[in-house]
Parts: sequence; C-alpha cells; structure tokens
Amino acid sequence: MKKNYVAIALTVLMILGIFVSCTSPEQKIVGTWKSDSSAVLGVKVESVYVFNEDGTGTMSALLGVEVPIKYSFSDDKLVVTTVILGNDAATTEYDYKFSGNNLVLSIGGESVTYTRAA
Repeated sequence: MKKNYVAIALTVLMILGIFVSCTSPEQKIVGTWKSDSSAVLGVKVESVYVFNEDGTGTMSALLGVEVPIKYSFSDDKLVVTTVILGNDAATTEYDYKFSGNNLVLSIGGESVTYTRAA
C-alpha cells in the first residue's frame, strides 16, 4: 500500500516538474523589475523595466523618465529596442538569467540584477 502512495507522489512531482520547466522566458519576464539603487554623481538611481505580455513595455532610470520599449527573445538573448517618437531608436541584446525573483541582465561583462516588484 505504501508503495502505491510513493509511486503516486513521484508521478505527481514529475508532472509538476514538467509544467514548471516549460515556463518560457516570455512568460517569466512579464511584470515590473527594479534594479538595486546606485549613486550617480550623488543621486540615487534605480532603473526599472516593465515588460508587458504583448512584447512592449517601458524602461526608466535617471529622473524617472519612462522610455517605451519593445522586447523579444532571440538566440538565448533578450533583445530590447527603445522606441522614440514611434520609431525604433536603439537595440540592445542582453544575456539573461532568471533566479527566483531575480532577473540578471548582462552585456559586455557587466551585469545588473533586477528584482521582481510586488
């Protein structure tokens, strides 16, 4: 009888593991992400990304100015394009890693950790 319970429990855990591992980066990234504050010329700067489900969002940093973005995933990179006056302005490709409630974006050997906002 105990063997049946163990077998059922293992089966349930495997099924849950499959669902968790199938979460795509597109699904994981949706939401608001804030970086650790840092000081630039004595002014606290916190950068914030907002990623919407439709591949759009905003980024803000210095003085809280929000800039519209478009984002996608390509070749294991997060591709972020800033949009200014309705036109694509600049595109940046980041290496990315999810770790719990953190998103680490890296480019050129530099990394910034963002934490999912509540």
